[in-house]
Amino acid sequence: MRRSRLSFPNSYNHVMNKGLKGEIIFQNSDLKKKFLELINKNKNRYGIKVIAYCIMQNHFHLIVKNEKGNLSEFMKKIEGDFGLYYRKYIGGKGYVFITRFKSTLIQEDVYLKTAIVYVLLNPVRAEYTKYIDEYPWSSYNEYFSNSNERITDNNFVESIFGNISQLNKYADNFQNTKLQIKHTKFGDILSEEQYIKITEDLSNRRKYCGTSTLRRLKDKKKENVGKIIRKFEREYHISIKNLTGKDDKSREIRANLLCVLREQTFLTYLEIQRIKPFKKLKISSLANIYARLKVR
Repeated sequence: MRRSRLSFPNSYNHVMNKGLKGEIIFQNSDLKKKFLELINKNKNRYGIKVIAYCIMQNHFHLIVKNEKGNLSEFMKKIEGDFGLYYRKYIGGKGYVFITRFKSTLIQEDVYLKTAIVYVLLNPVRAEYTKYIDEYPWSSYNEYFSNSNERITDNNFVESIFGNISQLNKYADNFQNTKLQIKHTKFGDILSEEQYIKITEDLSNRRKYCGTSTLRRLKDKKKENVGKIIRKFEREYHISIKNLTGKDDKSREIRANLLCVLREQTFLTYLEIQRIKPFKKLKISSLANIYARLKVR
């Protein structure tokens, strides 16, 4: 039975695959370079933004943004071309990868940060290196550097971590932790429970409506953000532009607004952070505020 895989236009996905029968398919630098070249060569053609990567000895990890909904086509292309190159380089016949690639849908914000450091920490967990920056076949050294040879959207990664110290701190805190992936009938998801419900709804709509209709549904819901905010302002007799105080009442109203935005719109924490009352808060702080409010 084919594995279900969740991916939508503009979704974030953790993608991985490994060599058939545990074969060491990335056994030297030439093979690793070739695989990265294929990723770099084809990413724009298929509308893929690479967020993070790590090429190990017998498997690879990618974090990508599937901007045009072409993730399956992209993976088929790079795995197919690498397979042809590998058989010509090494010899032999047959498949190179064990199966179709595995993909986990990732909720933006904190979950995306967690997935990025999980991928970057693979060489440390496998004891290839002691420190995260010592492994040459991950994207770690593309961030916060002057390198001109980049495959990743380093600016995006730098914007969500802030600086190299925060990235390292996040990695240190996560080093001995596993991803808490949820297995659903629609596919694997790394997210909070609320996002799973939204995703299942999207999957059903995608099945019956098609991608273009799904995009219109999502865009329409985002259009309603202004209406939701105006309704909130009327109920609380405030303007959110003035909701910047540090007193307990202002904090409580901000928290309630955050909860409304999370549960009634498609806005991510990153998008909510652009709204004035939340501009000075970190994404991790927004996630913590929401989590505390939900357990009351």
